[in-house]
Amino acid sequence: MTITGRGSATVQLNLTDDTFVSRSWLATVRPGQRSIRVPAEVVGDTLWNYTERHLLTAKAQHGMVVGSYIGGLDVLNDDPAPTITVEAAQRVTEGETLTWRFTASAPTEQGIFAIAWPQPPTAGPELSTMDVDPDWFTEHAYSPVEPERPLSQTWLVPYLELAPDAVVAEITVPTITDSVVEPDEWIELRFDQEPDGPQLPPVLTGVVTDG
Repeated sequence: MTITGRGSATVQLNLTDDTFVSRSWLATVRPGQRSIRVPAEVVGDTLWNYTERHLLTAKAQHGMVVGSYIGGLDVLNDDPAPTITVEAAQRVTEGETLTWRFTASAPTEQGIFAIAWPQPPTAGPELSTMDVDPDWFTEHAYSPVEPERPLSQTWLVPYLELAPDAVVAEITVPTITDSVVEPDEWIELRFDQEPDGPQLPPVLTGVVTDG
């Protein structure tokens, strides 16, 4: 960090790494000093990870005014991102579970996490809140299933979570049976794509047939 001015001062620095581990210390600025060196440890490896961000904040303690109190360092990853493939149970009978199984070509340093959002399907009627397991829905949408509404009109957020040492994970949508005669119903899930993350399928599609 850079300094202007001529006097002595004291500043509190706080450095937080990408695992949210922080350390704080007081730095003394001597008259005429123009910079403070802030060491940030970066351990090399051969595992892919998202861009690692080290966040630095500064708070004046004595003899100075902080002009820009926040900054940091982005550590770009030079390891290739794993390839992600998906196998899907794209058609199930009501009461069964739609399952998308994801396989990574290699383990990662800190895992892979991605959120999928339901979108209005293009091929047919949409699954509703009354077509899925109510406990599962409440856990993933933070709201009750009633009143009935299409899944794309809720805050449902199924997510993919691949642990660092794992290469397989699943997204599931458990459905329930009912006595209503219905046509095939559809669900489409779209991922939020991370610009520096592995490429995921743009859309997951599932169909639930009448029992």
